[in-house]
Amino acid sequence: MYCRSKYVIIDEAHGLTGLAADAALKMIEEPPDFVRFILCTTEPESFKSTIPSRCIYLNFKKVEWHILQDHLGIIAQKENIKVSQDALRIAARSSQGSVRNALQNLQTLSSYEHEKEITGEVAREVLNEVDDLMIFDLVQQITNVNTPAAMAIIDKLLSQGNSADKIINTIGLHLRNLLVYIMGGENGEILGLNEEEVNKYSHQIKKAKIELISYMLGLLAKIRRDIAYNVDLSYLLVDFVALSTIKVIKINRIEKENKKEEK
Repeated sequence: MYCRSKYVIIDEAHGLTGLAADAALKMIEEPPDFVRFILCTTEPESFKSTIPSRCIYLNFKKVEWHILQDHLGIIAQKENIKVSQDALRIAARSSQGSVRNALQNLQTLSSYEHEKEITGEVAREVLNEVDDLMIFDLVQQITNVNTPAAMAIIDKLLSQGNSADKIINTIGLHLRNLLVYIMGGENGEILGLNEEEVNKYSHQIKKAKIELISYMLGLLAKIRRDIAYNVDLSYLLVDFVALSTIKVIKINRIEKENKKEEK
């Protein structure tokens, strides 16, 4: 009653219907001097153009997953939730940089496994997340030109009921991390990697060259387009492994020829 300014917060403002949006526009256009409107949304493109044109944009950045992991760890400790660091990492990474999503993931895990310690395996099952260790092994088998082993991993990924988006996004994220790790001078802090992960990445980039990673990312982009036309995912992933392996063979052959010329 005695404040000099009044703030009106409209959450999920993109859900305003046509008539409600028109009414809101009138309020926003001619508010009293002491009133401020805050429209919160995750879908700014859904607004009528007349509303955004009268607003000041304040974009919130996504939070790095390792910061979210530390945050979830503090909350779990205060709430007496028994959870492993592996499970916290999975909950943080699957939140896609959203603090709200990360908290919801922790709450979901706590409700599922209330008394026992929440392990990484439980977290993957409950949150329906692809095992990133399997993706790491997939790339490793491709660089080793071990096609049967790579195909076996693809079969396992599909048999676990993982969605197409989950599998493709997890492969893409791993390849992107490899690329960032190489370009960043093998600095694990850029990606928030722990010591074990740094060792794995350092080992993998010995064979996963920039040329190969860029090529594989291009194949994933093609898979995303083909899925839109209802092309079978299993076929696309098998094709991804085959083409990537052929690319590895070509790169290895060129490197051998270059070494011979140098001698």
